[in-house]
Amino acid sequence: LFDRSHALIPLSADLRAFNFALEAVAAVVSNSWGFADPEPVPNVLRASIEELLDSGRGGKGALVVFAAGNENREIDDAEIGAIPGVLNVGAVNNFDEAAPFSNVGNSLSLPAPTGTLTTDISGPDGLDATDYTSLFGGTSSACPVVAGVAALLMSAAPDRTAREIGAVLVSSARRAPFASPDANGHDPIYGHGIVDPSSALVALGIDVPE
Repeated sequence: LFDRSHALIPLSADLRAFNFALEAVAAVVSNSWGFADPEPVPNVLRASIEELLDSGRGGKGALVVFAAGNENREIDDAEIGAIPGVLNVGAVNNFDEAAPFSNVGNSLSLPAPTGTLTTDISGPDGLDATDYTSLFGGTSSACPVVAGVAALLMSAAPDRTAREIGAVLVSSARRAPFASPDANGHDPIYGHGIVDPSSALVALGIDVPE
């Protein structure tokens, strides 16, 4: 989707990326990108994501995960992360406190820990000892944490639909200690709680060793 030119990415590239995920029968699609300004998602892009959610993975659907963004603002209900079925991921630190830059709002699904150190795949098979970057953080690094947990659930319960896996991730989330959830269990800063892999597996009926 991105190249090294840092040029603006055309909408056609977004569409090609989601079409690739559809054709590749992807189970989980992690998106550490978005629009800095509160722009309504273009209809053609919304349709592409909805097709992936509903028709991907042989009709079981692919789970689409988006980083909520790092502008310390409220997410508009018409934005890309607010598409029904998409998991919109915020960021917390190691004390379960919301990261001060993490966007908030009604569509925030759940946060995950954020970090600044990651490996990449530029070396031989990704095993080169120098293949690290300290420039990856924010909700962009929290998003793949949730995507990784989603992939774990998909592998443990491959017959479940993407929307079922997404619902399990939300319902099994650990309550954030600083959240003030409403009657539906949602907090605009902490979503439905912090992602909890063990609880999610248990919710799927998978035995988890203590």
